Amino acid sequence: MTSGTNSRESKGRGRPRVDATPIGLRFPPDLLAILDAYIARERPGVSRPEALRYIFREWAIAHDHMPADGFGMALELEDLNAENDG
Repeated sequence: MTSGTNSRESKGRGRPRVDATPIGLRFPPDLLAILDAYIARERPGVSRPEALRYIFREWAIAHDHMPADGFGMALELEDLNAENDG
């Protein structure tokens, strides 16, 4: 008998974004170790894909490929509140 929730719900994952394109990456062990160390030190609890999105977004902002705020900029979890609930 099942508990009534599927594994997707129990892991806190929602429906994938429909406006995002999935990409597959293979990381050599040395880069994966660096990514895991970054997550443990800077962004504990986030998934590897979320950490990579964050790293790339920060790089894009730093190199003027993306505005620091405004369209296309996701809010950090700690910045979410009722005022920006759209």
